[in-house]
Amino acid sequence: MNVTLRARFAALVLAGGAMLLSPSRSAAQKRQRDLLTRAEIQASAKRDDDLYSALRVLRPHFLETAPGQVSFGRSPIMYPVAYIDGRPEPSVDGLHTIKASEVEEVRYLDPAHAAIDYGPSASGGAVVVKMHKAGAADRMPPDTSSLERIAIKAR
Repeated sequence: MNVTLRARFAALVLAGGAMLLSPSRSAAQKRQRDLLTRAEIQASAKRDDDLYSALRVLRPHFLETAPGQVSFGRSPIMYPVAYIDGRPEPSVDGLHTIKASEVEEVRYLDPAHAAIDYGPSASGGAVVVKMHKAGAADRMPPDTSSLERIAIKAR
């Protein structure tokens, strides 16, 4: 009887340890909550809109002030800032000029991570936009007709 009790206890300890080592479902959900991919944008009805409008529908929390920020007196409430391919934008209003279908991914950084990565100006959070780079299938073949005419005249 003592042996079975020990075996059950060992199995319980191993199962608990395995649960602690495996990534939690909530962490995976949070990662997805803070990431908007090109595939998700293309599958939405907002793919032809500007990026700001698409984010308003698909990930509205990207554009809001961080929860728990309270202004006492004259201290300003910090709003998220936008970074497009590493370049800072004055505000998230700059996302109105980007077509949603031209974006590869949009990632939201909470205020703590944004301040570490981008400094105190991003202490309200950051919306990091990575633009889609046109691949070989996306590019138009170059127009070589003018080059051919120049080569013919040079002969």
